[in-house]
Amino acid sequence: MRTRIATIVSLGLLVSGLSVAKDKKKAILPDYVLQAHTVAVIVDPDAPVSAVHPNDNKQAADSVEKAFMTWGRYQPVIDVRSADLVILIRKGRAPGPVIGGVGNGNDRPVIIQQPTDSQTRVGGQWGTPPPISQQQQQQQQQQTGPRPGMEAGSPEDVFEVYRGQTKYPLDGAPVWRYMGKDALNAPDVVAVEEFEKVVIQSEKAKN
Repeated sequence: MRTRIATIVSLGLLVSGLSVAKDKKKAILPDYVLQAHTVAVIVDPDAPVSAVHPNDNKQAADSVEKAFMTWGRYQPVIDVRSADLVILIRKGRAPGPVIGGVGNGNDRPVIIQQPTDSQTRVGGQWGTPPPISQQQQQQQQQQTGPRPGMEAGSPEDVFEVYRGQTKYPLDGAPVWRYMGKDALNAPDVVAVEEFEKVVIQSEKAKN
């Protein structure tokens, strides 16, 4: 089961994640990543809604999907369970007030995107998206409505790649992770650019 870890351990994982993402010479992705065709971009189910910037994660998901469309290697899809890869994202934030139990950006009823003049994507999500981890399923069953709170916050955006085509993709470990300040911001979307680099490097290493 995918669980949240204590703060000290979490900091250790952040350092580890950064070393994986930035040590690009050693990063070799498995074949299922290189052979994938579709990606589903989702907001971290554990991310509460910021009371100051309530749409930050939703906007980041839109920017990441547009970046994937511009790249052209992987096609963004709405159905998480049918996607070859699942991309989990979370915006970095300063400490501040948040609201839990109200959705976090994955409930997008209509999606209209046009990253280039020749590309247009229209999609939609009806109803509540299915849980993508056993922990999220339990949380949905226990939800009691909006809950105000405070978030410690981290200034770095998070971008994680999980294997798709499974019932609970987030119960596995991410195959690749990148973290950095404003790494999910348009127009560059640095996290997608870095993922593209490591995909190309992995293909060269296997040839």
